[in-house]
Amino acid sequence: MKWILLVYIMVHTPLSDDYRERRLEFPIDVYAECELMSRHINHIENYGYNSGFPFVRSLYWVHMNMSSNILARCIYADPDNIPTWADDFLK
Repeated sequence: MKWILLVYIMVHTPLSDDYRERRLEFPIDVYAECELMSRHINHIENYGYNSGFPFVRSLYWVHMNMSSNILARCIYADPDNIPTWADDFLK
């Protein structure tokens, strides 16, 4: 069992004029780091550009150019068996 940062991104697809959802999973050892990263992602307009996490800075670019919605959550679970209730936080 580990802390897992789940990042949900809703990206506009220009060819079909629709949206596609994507979930990214990142195992993290320390809860405080997971919580800080999720706070930076959930408030990406405020923290994204100057975040101390390179991953958050790259998500800032994605969010500003292609994404319409982004959400991060920390869960404590087995990385190989993430529960089904974590499938669609964006809906």
